[in-house]
Amino acid sequence: MPLYYMLIKLRGEVIHLNGYCFNKEIKLCSLCNRREVENVIHFIGTCPILKEFRIECFQNDTLSFEEILELLNGKDWPALLKFVKLSWNYRFLLVQEFNY
Repeated sequence: MPLYYMLIKLRGEVIHLNGYCFNKEIKLCSLCNRREVENVIHFIGTCPILKEFRIECFQNDTLSFEEILELLNGKDWPALLKFVKLSWNYRFLLVQEFNY
């Protein structure tokens, strides 16, 4: 999937995360055990499993709601797209491996 397409899906909150799957009863994050809804804010900003990618791309292990909004509004799209590419591929690998 082209990265700009993923950016559009993130901004519109139509990315395939558990928090947005209307037919699933489970809306919690597939990666961590913090029992948080897996949505764009959690995925980009707080999921501890994706912390290493956040540090690599943003030099920070968590991002605030305001920082996420700034990124989605164009503050540093290259870094955001790098993070999305790395973390989405990692999420896909883990979900496939552990059958979430």
